[in-house]
Amino acid sequence: IVRSPSVKIEKSGVGGRYKGANGDFTIVVKNTGDIALNNVTVVDQIPNGLSYVSSTIEGIVDGLTSSWNIGSMNAGETKQFGLTLKYEIPGRWINVATVTTKEGVSDRSEAATQVIAAAGMTIQSRDTIDPITKGERTTYVITVTNQGDLDVHNIVITNMIPTRMKFISAKGPTGFTVADRKITFAPVPLVIIRGPSLTYEITVEALEPGVAVNSAILTYDEYAAPVTVEEGTSIY
Repeated sequence: IVRSPSVKIEKSGVGGRYKGANGDFTIVVKNTGDIALNNVTVVDQIPNGLSYVSSTIEGIVDGLTSSWNIGSMNAGETKQFGLTLKYEIPGRWINVATVTTKEGVSDRSEAATQVIAAAGMTIQSRDTIDPITKGERTTYVITVTNQGDLDVHNIVITNMIPTRMKFISAKGPTGFTVADRKITFAPVPLVIIRGPSLTYEITVEALEPGVAVNSAILTYDEYAAPVTVEEGTSIY
């Protein structure tokens, strides 16, 4: 009877996650031979787009390389443990796991995953003078910035002037229309990631004392819902 060592490793995990999320992977090692294996060592080479978070058995982490010595394995024995990685850089990445033993047998397994890029626009609003008196003017400054991982398209700002204010003037990166208290700026076709912010200015005049709340609304193609930001101004 000829007995020989043999080992098998399988790496599996999630197909994709958005940037910043964690994903769970499973590593399964099986002694497929008919003799015991010793000094069974697993090494997981994490791709550049992911980073180590934790594992269900303690290992050694050195940058993007994680390793575990899972000891001896009897013939037919299977050992399994989990690995959690953080999704860092958008793109398709290959995670490679290998197993080696004292007896000189080895195996490798690959798991492909996708770090998904997400659009992310932020909008901020402030008034230049607050509080103001009746008849005095203030300007609402609205800033829109692409802080996501994708270029975005057809950015539109709509502004609702408070009832206690009247419209005086506006300026922005595109032209605008005024209908009653609603100011609508023409779309900006493209805002690239990490590009310059868009700035809009709307000047109004106070009509009567009280609290006035200005609303600016952002829409763009890559996001299904409008995003609203409000700024309050006290009039006395």
